Amino acid sequence: MDYDIALKEMLRLCSREILRRWLNIPVAKSAVIEDLPQETTSLRRSDLPLRVITEDGDELLVLIEIETRWRKETPLRMLEYLCRHKLKLDKIDVPTHSVVFLLTFSSQASDYYEDDQVRFRYRLIRVYEMDAADIVQEGLTCMAPLVPIMQNGEQWFNQADELIYKSDLPTETKADMYTAMSIISGLTSKSLLQRLLLRRREIMIESAFFEILREEIEKEVKEETWREAWEGGMQQGMQQGMQQGFEKGHDEGWREGLRDGLLQAIALGLDLKFGVEGLKLMPEIERIDDLGVLRALREALRSAESLDELRSLYQ
Repeated sequence: MDYDIALKEMLRLCSREILRRWLNIPVAKSAVIEDLPQETTSLRRSDLPLRVITEDGDELLVLIEIETRWRKETPLRMLEYLCRHKLKLDKIDVPTHSVVFLLTFSSQASDYYEDDQVRFRYRLIRVYEMDAADIVQEGLTCMAPLVPIMQNGEQWFNQADELIYKSDLPTETKADMYTAMSIISGLTSKSLLQRLLLRRREIMIESAFFEILREEIEKEVKEETWREAWEGGMQQGMQQGMQQGFEKGHDEGWREGLRDGLLQAIALGLDLKFGVEGLKLMPEIERIDDLGVLRALREALRSAESLDELRSLYQ
């Protein structure tokens, strides 16, 4: 899923607060620098290049890169961004802040690049180390979408949701923030993604970039629903097995209950993944008595791309 798109849109909404809070820049005005002159597809620009005017009237260039996961080439790429923007924008003498936002933990992440000729430092902001409570308790609405990936994020998730919902922001802005929050939630918890999509979908569809991400969001939600249904089927089957164990004898009853649980999980998986066509396999599968084969079918449903692939396990 494209977490970078989601966070980039959130940063656009929240750039002034981020500049003040995380970079200690007393910003008076800021503007996103659009595509550079003569930009080519072979050259990447930073995720969010900003031209900033401070309260003292000084001009700054702030280059923000967003990393879902750390990549070893990031430091060198940040150096490339710095050189390219200064040259293309004719800002060689303008002070520059290069910043990397890292969303997930990495023991390899560093805030500098060095070789035998160059030593280059930039700011590395580890978003996952920040405390979600600070964002919610201080009422920093524009940063609420980041709460799910912060420390104690799940604990403060509902409050962050309410912070956006009860704000005076325009509906379109709320929609962008909720869409960003839902995508970012997927980094740590699909259940949080599902909860937000079900609760705020009517607002989220107003987002300009929701449609771009909708298929990926709904795919993850479907997978979460499938997992819950899968576990529910097994639980129900085991409960039946306990009852049968009392009535028919422990070993026999538990075996029948386990088999029923596996069959229910397979049926639910076939329905969710293949629909009506998938359920047509059930008469064949119900004739299988080998619990090992049934377990193999249940596990194969996670990655199977066709019904023929499943049939090959028992024919």
